[in-house]
Amino acid sequence: MLPAPSDAARRSIRRLVWSLQVALVAGTVFTLPVAADQCRTLGTGVVECRVSGGSQGGRSGDPAAAPRFLWIGHDAGVGPCWYWSSRPGGYDPQNPTDALAISTALRDHPACPAPPGDEAARAWEIFRSFRLEAPLPEITPDVGVTGLPTFVGVAAPAPVAHSEVLPDGRVMRVEASVTSVAVDWGDGHRSEHAPGDVGGYPGGSAVHTYRHKTCTSTYRTEHPAGMLCHPTLDAYDIEVTFVWAGSYSIEGPWIVLGVLELGATRRHDVDELVGVRHP
Repeated sequence: MLPAPSDAARRSIRRLVWSLQVALVAGTVFTLPVAADQCRTLGTGVVECRVSGGSQGGRSGDPAAAPRFLWIGHDAGVGPCWYWSSRPGGYDPQNPTDALAISTALRDHPACPAPPGDEAARAWEIFRSFRLEAPLPEITPDVGVTGLPTFVGVAAPAPVAHSEVLPDGRVMRVEASVTSVAVDWGDGHRSEHAPGDVGGYPGGSAVHTYRHKTCTSTYRTEHPAGMLCHPTLDAYDIEVTFVWAGSYSIEGPWIVLGVLELGATRRHDVDELVGVRHP
């Protein structure tokens, strides 16, 4: 039985989402996507990164749940060991309260020998181990203007790849690439774009026009023009998300594993232009 995390550990895990570095089989060290390491500040806006995933994937027309849950098993040759499974009930990396138990299991036990035909579990494990980049969006203009377009620009990272020789001598390749970029504009509008189209100002596809300026609560309630402000927001939270798709091949066609999403949020103030008549 693994020890339950303390209250302090639980709070720390909730703040960091994922901050695990794990040693996998054969002494090879991989690093899980670490949200805390990828958070950045752009100008005066705070960027928040997140990691999620576990969508379904499989062979054409026959999706199978991705091996998302960590189980502790027992092998006659190695003793207690860990393995990934699509069967619910094991430790869930998406549940922050399980993070300490997962890190302990991966540190203290070896990986269970993969049974024949379980290459998908190993491929998913590799996919999750990739250090995938989060977006670093640029917003133009720095302060938006109602009635005029706001552009989001972000460079999609290069694909990530890994290959290894399986025990039977075949070569397995695993790849991850950004297949789409999603933009939540913070005012109820959302758009999705091809990775190469989010070039920012002036020709990028990620463009949006705001109808309401953003103001402080004092301005909204006390200024004569407060009625023109958004009723609740003092800035729009623009969230940009990379959708990383994983797939693997064992000397044959590529098989879809699923997706992992990494997002970054930037606060964006929107003002208005007011014409003044000169005498």
